[in-house]
Amino acid sequence: MIIGSINYGLGNQMLQYAFARSLQSKPNEKLILITTQKQCANVTREYSLYHYHLASNCIVPPVFVQNILLFYIRFKRRFLRMIFHDDSVYQNREKIM
Repeated sequence: MIIGSINYGLGNQMLQYAFARSLQSKPNEKLILITTQKQCANVTREYSLYHYHLASNCIVPPVFVQNILLFYIRFKRRFLRMIFHDDSVYQNREKIM
């Protein structure tokens, strides 16, 4: 299962969708698209790929499911960062800078 974030304008959305499709290693692997809305230059860009025929294994879940997925991804990232946190890496980086 691949989770891709689709945002900004139509051209960027098409590129992000194509990149997510290229990451699929198996033809039947599910692709979940998170369509977060970003605001840039006081213009809200909405998901525009509804007008195009996407692959049958591509899923765009409802907004509340997308929010749950985003929360899970952020929580997992923070949890793994806490477990595998190595202070020596950060100390060496401070010495270099």
